[in-house]
Amino acid sequence: MFQLTEELIKESFAQLGIESDFFPVFEKEARSAYEELQRDEPDEETTEYEDTNVCFSIEQAKKYILCYVRELKKGHCNKWADAYTKSSVYWNYSDDDSAHEALQAMEDYEKKERELEVHANAINNDPVFKKRYKTLISDGNPKANELAEEYTKVYHRCVDRGKSTDYAHAYVYASYIYDKWCWDKYARAYEIAIKNGEKESDAHYFGDYCLDAVDQGVFAMQDEFGKNFKEEWQREFYICLMCEDCEEVDKEKLSEAQIEDLRNRFH
Repeated sequence: MFQLTEELIKESFAQLGIESDFFPVFEKEARSAYEELQRDEPDEETTEYEDTNVCFSIEQAKKYILCYVRELKKGHCNKWADAYTKSSVYWNYSDDDSAHEALQAMEDYEKKERELEVHANAINNDPVFKKRYKTLISDGNPKANELAEEYTKVYHRCVDRGKSTDYAHAYVYASYIYDKWCWDKYARAYEIAIKNGEKESDAHYFGDYCLDAVDQGVFAMQDEFGKNFKEEWQREFYICLMCEDCEEVDKEKLSEAQIEDLRNRFH
Protein backbone atom coordinates (compact mmCIF):
# COMPACT_ATOMS: atom_id res chain seq x y z
CA MET A 1 0.00 0.00 0.00
CA PHE A 2 1.26 3.48 -0.84
CA GLN A 3 2.32 5.70 2.07
CA LEU A 4 2.57 9.46 2.44
CA THR A 5 6.25 9.64 3.32
CA GLU A 6 8.50 12.59 4.08
CA GLU A 7 10.51 11.76 0.97
CA LEU A 8 7.42 11.79 -1.26
CA ILE A 9 6.29 15.13 0.18
CA LYS A 10 9.74 16.64 -0.43
CA GLU A 11 9.93 15.29 -3.98
CA SER A 12 6.47 16.60 -4.79
CA PHE A 13 7.27 20.02 -3.37
CA ALA A 14 10.52 20.21 -5.34
CA GLN A 15 8.59 19.73 -8.58
CA LEU A 16 6.82 23.05 -8.00
CA GLY A 17 9.97 25.16 -8.10
CA ILE A 18 8.89 27.55 -5.36
CA GLU A 19 10.86 28.91 -2.40
CA SER A 20 11.80 26.38 0.28
CA ASP A 21 10.34 28.70 2.93
CA PHE A 22 6.91 27.44 1.90
CA PHE A 23 7.69 23.75 2.42
CA PRO A 24 6.28 23.61 5.99
CA VAL A 25 2.96 24.98 4.71
CA PHE A 26 2.92 22.46 1.88
CA GLU A 27 3.75 19.57 4.20
CA LYS A 28 1.08 20.59 6.69
CA GLU A 29 -1.61 20.72 4.00
CA ALA A 30 -0.59 17.37 2.51
CA ARG A 31 -0.59 15.58 5.86
CA SER A 32 -3.81 17.21 7.02
CA ALA A 33 -5.63 16.24 3.82
CA TYR A 34 -4.26 12.69 3.98
CA GLU A 35 -5.24 12.13 7.61
CA GLU A 36 -8.78 13.35 6.98
CA LEU A 37 -9.20 11.12 3.94
CA GLN A 38 -7.78 8.10 5.72
CA ARG A 39 -10.23 8.55 8.59
CA ASP A 40 -13.19 8.58 6.19
CA GLU A 41 -12.09 5.93 3.68
CA PRO A 42 -8.63 4.37 4.05
CA ASP A 43 -6.64 3.28 1.01
CA GLU A 44 -6.74 -0.41 0.16
CA GLU A 45 -3.79 -2.60 -0.72
CA THR A 46 -4.86 -2.97 -4.34
CA THR A 47 -5.66 0.69 -5.03
CA GLU A 48 -3.73 2.22 -7.94
CA TYR A 49 -1.58 5.21 -6.98
CA GLU A 50 -3.63 7.68 -9.03
CA ASP A 51 -6.71 6.72 -6.98
CA THR A 52 -5.11 6.75 -3.53
CA ASN A 53 -5.53 9.22 -0.73
CA VAL A 54 -1.78 9.74 -0.97
CA CYS A 55 -2.01 10.99 -4.55
CA PHE A 56 -5.07 13.12 -3.88
CA SER A 57 -3.47 14.71 -0.81
CA ILE A 58 -0.31 15.60 -2.71
CA GLU A 59 -2.26 17.11 -5.60
CA GLN A 60 -4.47 19.01 -3.18
CA ALA A 61 -1.43 20.38 -1.37
CA LYS A 62 0.11 21.45 -4.70
CA LYS A 63 -3.01 23.37 -5.68
CA TYR A 64 -3.16 24.92 -2.24
CA ILE A 65 0.44 26.08 -2.06
CA LEU A 66 0.46 27.52 -5.58
CA CYS A 67 -2.65 29.56 -4.88
CA TYR A 68 -1.42 30.52 -1.40
CA VAL A 69 1.93 31.77 -2.70
CA ARG A 70 0.24 33.64 -5.53
CA GLU A 71 -1.93 35.53 -3.05
CA LEU A 72 1.06 36.36 -0.85
CA LYS A 73 3.00 37.69 -3.83
CA LYS A 74 0.13 40.03 -4.63
CA GLY A 75 0.84 41.60 -1.23
CA HIS A 76 -1.77 39.85 0.90
CA CYS A 77 -1.22 38.76 4.48
CA ASN A 78 -1.01 35.08 5.48
CA LYS A 79 -4.52 35.01 6.91
CA TRP A 80 -6.08 36.33 3.71
CA ALA A 81 -4.01 33.94 1.58
CA ASP A 82 -5.10 30.96 3.66
CA ALA A 83 -8.81 31.86 3.72
CA TYR A 84 -8.88 32.73 0.02
CA THR A 85 -7.01 29.57 -0.97
CA LYS A 86 -9.19 27.23 1.08
CA SER A 87 -12.31 28.73 -0.46
CA SER A 88 -10.88 28.48 -3.95
CA VAL A 89 -9.12 25.09 -3.77
CA TYR A 90 -11.11 23.12 -1.20
CA TRP A 91 -14.59 24.48 -1.83
CA ASN A 92 -14.13 25.41 -5.48
CA TYR A 93 -15.54 28.89 -4.94
CA SER A 94 -15.29 31.55 -7.63
CA ASP A 95 -12.76 34.35 -7.31
CA ASP A 96 -15.41 36.78 -6.06
CA ASP A 97 -16.81 34.35 -3.49
CA SER A 98 -13.32 33.37 -2.33
CA ALA A 99 -12.42 37.03 -1.90
CA HIS A 100 -15.57 37.65 0.12
CA GLU A 101 -14.75 34.68 2.38
CA ALA A 102 -11.21 35.95 2.85
CA LEU A 103 -12.53 39.40 3.64
CA GLN A 104 -14.70 37.98 6.41
CA ALA A 105 -11.62 36.35 7.95
CA MET A 106 -9.98 39.73 8.58
CA GLU A 107 -10.23 40.87 12.20
CA ASP A 108 -10.88 44.58 11.84
CA TYR A 109 -11.87 47.33 9.41
CA GLU A 110 -8.33 48.51 8.68
CA LYS A 111 -7.16 45.03 7.71
CA LYS A 112 -10.25 44.45 5.58
CA GLU A 113 -9.62 47.71 3.73
CA ARG A 114 -5.96 46.97 3.18
CA GLU A 115 -6.53 43.45 1.87
CA LEU A 116 -9.43 44.56 -0.30
CA GLU A 117 -7.28 47.28 -1.84
CA VAL A 118 -4.57 44.73 -2.68
CA HIS A 119 -7.10 42.32 -4.17
CA ALA A 120 -8.93 44.93 -6.25
CA ASN A 121 -5.68 46.47 -7.48
CA ALA A 122 -4.49 43.07 -8.71
CA ILE A 123 -7.61 42.75 -10.88
CA ASN A 124 -7.85 46.27 -12.30
CA ASN A 125 -6.11 49.33 -10.88
CA ASP A 126 -8.59 51.76 -12.46
CA PRO A 127 -9.87 53.90 -9.53
CA VAL A 128 -13.44 53.72 -10.88
CA PHE A 129 -13.30 49.93 -11.04
CA LYS A 130 -11.74 49.60 -7.61
CA LYS A 131 -14.32 51.78 -5.88
CA ARG A 132 -17.23 49.92 -7.44
CA TYR A 133 -15.66 46.48 -6.97
CA LYS A 134 -14.96 47.10 -3.30
CA THR A 135 -18.58 47.99 -2.66
CA LEU A 136 -19.88 44.94 -4.51
CA ILE A 137 -17.46 42.43 -2.99
CA SER A 138 -18.05 43.79 0.52
CA ASP A 139 -21.75 43.14 -0.02
CA GLY A 140 -20.96 39.58 -1.09
CA ASN A 141 -22.12 40.02 -4.67
CA PRO A 142 -21.19 36.81 -6.56
CA LYS A 143 -20.68 38.78 -9.78
CA ALA A 144 -18.67 41.65 -8.32
CA ASN A 145 -15.88 41.51 -10.90
CA GLU A 146 -18.20 41.26 -13.89
CA LEU A 147 -20.49 44.04 -12.68
CA ALA A 148 -17.60 46.34 -11.75
CA GLU A 149 -15.99 45.83 -15.16
CA GLU A 150 -19.25 46.69 -16.92
CA TYR A 151 -19.76 49.68 -14.63
CA THR A 152 -16.28 50.95 -15.47
CA LYS A 153 -16.78 50.59 -19.22
CA VAL A 154 -20.08 52.47 -19.26
CA TYR A 155 -18.75 55.10 -16.85
CA HIS A 156 -15.73 55.86 -19.05
CA ARG A 157 -17.91 55.82 -22.16
CA CYS A 158 -19.98 58.63 -20.63
CA VAL A 159 -16.92 60.63 -19.62
CA ASP A 160 -15.36 60.16 -23.08
CA ARG A 161 -18.52 61.71 -24.54
CA GLY A 162 -17.90 64.80 -22.44
CA LYS A 163 -20.25 63.98 -19.57
CA SER A 164 -19.39 64.80 -15.97
CA THR A 165 -18.33 62.16 -13.48
CA ASP A 166 -21.57 62.74 -11.54
CA TYR A 167 -23.59 62.13 -14.69
CA ALA A 168 -21.55 59.01 -15.51
CA HIS A 169 -22.05 57.56 -12.03
CA ALA A 170 -25.81 58.14 -12.14
CA TYR A 171 -26.13 56.86 -15.71
CA VAL A 172 -24.57 53.52 -14.81
CA TYR A 173 -26.61 53.34 -11.60
CA ALA A 174 -29.81 53.89 -13.59
CA SER A 175 -28.81 51.22 -16.08
CA TYR A 176 -29.08 48.64 -13.30
CA ILE A 177 -32.64 49.44 -12.29
CA TYR A 178 -34.43 51.31 -15.09
CA ASP A 179 -35.27 50.84 -18.76
CA LYS A 180 -32.80 52.37 -21.21
CA TRP A 181 -34.97 55.38 -22.07
CA CYS A 182 -34.68 56.51 -18.44
CA TRP A 183 -30.91 56.49 -18.08
CA ASP A 184 -30.09 59.91 -19.50
CA LYS A 185 -32.98 61.63 -17.72
CA TYR A 186 -32.01 60.09 -14.42
CA ALA A 187 -28.35 60.99 -14.87
CA ARG A 188 -29.17 64.62 -15.67
CA ALA A 189 -31.51 64.87 -12.67
CA TYR A 190 -28.85 63.45 -10.37
CA GLU A 191 -26.14 65.62 -11.87
CA ILE A 192 -28.02 68.89 -11.47
CA ALA A 193 -28.95 67.99 -7.90
CA ILE A 194 -25.30 67.38 -6.99
CA LYS A 195 -24.26 70.62 -8.70
CA ASN A 196 -26.75 72.46 -6.52
CA GLY A 197 -25.33 71.06 -3.31
CA GLU A 198 -27.62 68.09 -2.68
CA LYS A 199 -26.36 65.01 -0.86
CA GLU A 200 -26.00 61.80 -2.87
CA SER A 201 -29.08 60.26 -1.26
CA ASP A 202 -31.17 63.35 -2.03
CA ALA A 203 -29.85 63.49 -5.59
CA HIS A 204 -30.89 59.86 -6.10
CA TYR A 205 -34.30 60.67 -4.64
CA PHE A 206 -34.71 63.59 -7.04
CA GLY A 207 -33.79 61.34 -9.97
CA ASP A 208 -36.25 58.66 -8.86
CA TYR A 209 -39.04 61.20 -8.41
CA CYS A 210 -38.48 62.74 -11.83
CA LEU A 211 -38.63 59.36 -13.54
CA ASP A 212 -41.79 58.49 -11.64
CA ALA A 213 -43.32 61.74 -12.84
CA VAL A 214 -42.34 61.00 -16.44
CA ASP A 215 -43.85 57.55 -16.12
CA GLN A 216 -47.13 58.87 -14.72
CA GLY A 217 -47.24 61.95 -16.94
CA VAL A 218 -45.18 65.08 -16.30
CA PHE A 219 -48.05 67.44 -17.02
CA ALA A 220 -50.43 65.56 -14.74
CA MET A 221 -47.79 65.48 -11.98
CA GLN A 222 -46.73 69.15 -12.14
CA ASP A 223 -48.78 70.31 -9.15
CA GLU A 224 -47.61 67.37 -7.06
CA PHE A 225 -44.01 68.06 -8.04
CA GLY A 226 -44.42 71.72 -7.11
CA LYS A 227 -45.57 70.79 -3.61
CA ASN A 228 -42.46 68.67 -3.00
CA PHE A 229 -39.76 70.70 -4.73
CA LYS A 230 -39.46 74.45 -4.23
CA GLU A 231 -36.02 75.30 -5.59
CA GLU A 232 -35.89 77.14 -8.92
CA TRP A 233 -33.34 74.71 -10.40
CA GLN A 234 -35.62 71.79 -9.53
CA ARG A 235 -38.60 73.38 -11.25
CA GLU A 236 -36.58 74.44 -14.29
CA PHE A 237 -35.38 70.89 -14.71
CA TYR A 238 -38.94 69.64 -14.46
CA ILE A 239 -40.03 72.09 -17.15
CA CYS A 240 -37.22 70.72 -19.29
CA LEU A 241 -38.71 67.25 -18.84
CA MET A 242 -42.10 68.60 -19.86
CA CYS A 243 -40.63 70.12 -23.02
CA GLU A 244 -38.93 66.83 -23.84
CA ASP A 245 -42.18 64.96 -23.27
CA CYS A 246 -43.96 67.14 -25.83
CA GLU A 247 -41.22 66.59 -28.40
CA GLU A 248 -40.94 62.84 -27.78
CA VAL A 249 -44.64 62.01 -27.47
CA ASP A 250 -46.54 64.73 -29.35
CA LYS A 251 -43.73 65.67 -31.74
CA GLU A 252 -44.33 69.31 -30.87
CA LYS A 253 -42.12 71.99 -29.41
CA LEU A 254 -43.48 74.25 -26.69
CA SER A 255 -43.39 77.98 -27.35
CA GLU A 256 -41.75 80.46 -24.99
CA ALA A 257 -45.22 81.63 -23.94
CA GLN A 258 -46.26 78.08 -23.09
CA ILE A 259 -43.07 77.50 -21.11
CA GLU A 260 -43.62 80.74 -19.18
CA ASP A 261 -47.16 79.63 -18.41
CA LEU A 262 -45.79 76.38 -16.99
CA ARG A 263 -43.40 78.37 -14.78
CA ASN A 264 -46.26 80.49 -13.48
CA ARG A 265 -48.19 77.38 -12.45
CA PHE A 266 -45.49 76.67 -9.86
CA HIS A 267 -46.15 80.01 -8.11
